[in-house]
Amino acid sequence: NYDYKIARERFFYIINDVLTRTSHYKFNKILFIWSNDFFHYDSINITTTAGTRLDSDLRWQKLYKVGIEMLIEGIDLLSQYAPVETFYIGSNHDKMTSFYAINELYAWFRHNNNIKINIEAQARKYVEFGNSLIGFTHGDSEKKNRIGKLMPIEAREAWGRTLYHEVHAAHFHSEQVVKEENGIIVRYISSPTSTDNWHYENGYVGAIKKAQSFIWDQEFGLTDIIHTVIK
Repeated sequence: NYDYKIARERFFYIINDVLTRTSHYKFNKILFIWSNDFFHYDSINITTTAGTRLDSDLRWQKLYKVGIEMLIEGIDLLSQYAPVETFYIGSNHDKMTSFYAINELYAWFRHNNNIKINIEAQARKYVEFGNSLIGFTHGDSEKKNRIGKLMPIEAREAWGRTLYHEVHAAHFHSEQVVKEENGIIVRYISSPTSTDNWHYENGYVGAIKKAQSFIWDQEFGLTDIIHTVIK
């Protein structure tokens, strides 16, 4: 029964759950990370960027329209609590569509000083916050043994200024073993989505449906992780 209406309901349930559970905080900013297979497919023929056939209850035109409306409404909601920053992460399901979306978000919010939209096309992004440097990637292209080794090369100056280093990836749609190596923690993030027919037929089932939100302190790094479990 999973469809776009359920997906939309979950999207706003997660945002409101996090805002409610963190209402006692005063945040410097909110990093809104959405560009990890958000649009599910990337072509008129309902396939991933590479051509893998998927299931969807939406035509490609409506998929984009519904998705961009959700993102705009979500960013508007978050910006009432703190300045919002968001960016593009190249993902294997929707590499093109997500890039179009980040540029539309930039056009929509370009005069809003409380919202920063990074439209750079690089698939990996790095955010420096106090003593922390956080890397973001989808994780489908980099090998597991390399994903944590790119940060000191690609963000060399920020690496030298910071003490705490993490990379967050989302390709496996499930929470994976957290690995720490040479001072870098690599996390594979869980997913709130349900199993579609392709994942079911290939045996990718059983992952706990949840979203993870991270609270960072400028001095002490990562201090809290909020798990929003989807029932």
